[in-house]
Amino acid sequence: MKWKLNINGYRKIRNLFNVFRTLLLSKKIAEHFMKCDLYGQSSEDIRKNYIKWGAKDCKYYNHPLPYNYTKKNFSKKKIIKKFKIILIGSLSTSTWGQYLVLEKYILPYLKNHINDDRYEVHLIGSNKNKRFNNLYDDKNIIFRGYVENIENEFRDCDILLSPTPANCGMRIRILEGFCHGCCIITTKYDQNACPLLIDNYNSLVAKKLNDLGPLVINSLNSPKLRKRLSINAQKTFLKNCKPDVTCLEYEKDMIKLVKTNKKEIHKV
Repeated sequence: MKWKLNINGYRKIRNLFNVFRTLLLSKKIAEHFMKCDLYGQSSEDIRKNYIKWGAKDCKYYNHPLPYNYTKKNFSKKKIIKKFKIILIGSLSTSTWGQYLVLEKYILPYLKNHINDDRYEVHLIGSNKNKRFNNLYDDKNIIFRGYVENIENEFRDCDILLSPTPANCGMRIRILEGFCHGCCIITTKYDQNACPLLIDNYNSLVAKKLNDLGPLVINSLNSPKLRKRLSINAQKTFLKNCKPDVTCLEYEKDMIKLVKTNKKEIHKV
């Protein structure tokens, strides 16, 4: 008897296993946290899990991003032949889910509401996978894989797309998008992890996955909206994510602990 391995089925099982493994590891981390005098997390959805598992004093910290900040230049009018939408990340559990959302919800909507010659979706940061061959074959999809200068991709795009379909923790690409002044379109699941995402201020946040397509079309049709979101994204970065701002919060809490806590400071 010959057995055939269903690769896609295997990957689904593997991804499910990774989710359960992450939950188990998180519970172990929460146990270690409870032995510490100071502990925190920069992903709000995970922080809430730690609190649920007993680490009641787990504090939320903004994640420092050591990028060279350059103010986005809006003085030069950009001549757009095709809108450039980017989706970034290796094919981990979260990006795998994002590809599925792109394939099922976003692309079909775009094809019904905008001409094919007006936009491209660039897939950046991953090798190809046979599961998504239909996606790669689509004439509006540009598979880029790994690129030399990821900062240029953030600066040059018209939309940074992060269609995360479940709570998966903080996406650093969101903070990079803030830094480079991207027009960010994401979901409530990324917002659950990153409270800095504010709908219609520094990003567009879909409450449902089938809202993503309309949000993309609305932003492509409104240069003023994209500019406003971009400006506020960089304001968010400067106020919350620059290392000299974010790390001061870490430093302040550690100094306070050393000065006021008489117990032995545990190292983990």
